[in-house]
Amino acid sequence: MHKNPYPGKFIALEGIEGSGKTTQAKLLTERFMAEDKRVLLTREPTDNLFFGKLARTIYTAESAVKRARDEITRAFESKEYKSAKKGAHKEKLSHLARFEKLAASVEPHTPQDVVTLLQTVITLDRHDHILQSIIPALEKGINVISDRYFPSTPAYSTAEGFDWRPFWQMQYEILGQDFLTPDLIIFISIPPEIGLKRTMQKQGGKKEFHDSRERLERVNRAYQEILETPDIKNNTRIENFDGSGNIQSIANEIWNKIKSVIFEK
Repeated sequence: MHKNPYPGKFIALEGIEGSGKTTQAKLLTERFMAEDKRVLLTREPTDNLFFGKLARTIYTAESAVKRARDEITRAFESKEYKSAKKGAHKEKLSHLARFEKLAASVEPHTPQDVVTLLQTVITLDRHDHILQSIIPALEKGINVISDRYFPSTPAYSTAEGFDWRPFWQMQYEILGQDFLTPDLIIFISIPPEIGLKRTMQKQGGKKEFHDSRERLERVNRAYQEILETPDIKNNTRIENFDGSGNIQSIANEIWNKIKSVIFEK
């Protein structure tokens, strides 16, 4: 894990489902543009990279447990995966081998296996995201705003009641020397029941893998623990915002804080 050494600033927004972080990420991007600051808005899992698309396919299913093995099998047979594997360097090949071994051992009706597989896929996507999108932008002096980043992986691993610490260690194992921390993490807090209500409205009543009050309560508690760990607190700045207020007021609060801690320090 290391701090951002590049001229562009890196900001990540975190929060449970329905917290409003996606809306605030978009409003923040618009504010950067209005202030003539170059900016890239991105998110995790990604929409355009192989492992990001695979992750979204798994967790947007009505039952990720039932769908996981079928989706992974199709992924292994895809031209995109075969191409990525063919051009991979030694370290990347070791990560892919780990992924394949894990996928082969997954029991479709075992939640822990599916959670481990899903978070491995998301972390592999994160590695590609850092190398192919985030760092190239930062190197050019472009500011990067990411809707979710590494705290989401250990936090959401607790949705089924599992310990987040092994998934935190996974970040070090897969990201390695490319484990880049943001200049600022914006955490938007909201009561889980409100977050779930908003999420169901947005999705037209369709549930995804983590959409239940009990799961979101566990995720929310995990976020609080994770963001207090020395590794994070010593390498990035964390600012908390109440997501239950007026959308524009929250956006103004976030922008004012960014100005004071990022651009005017």
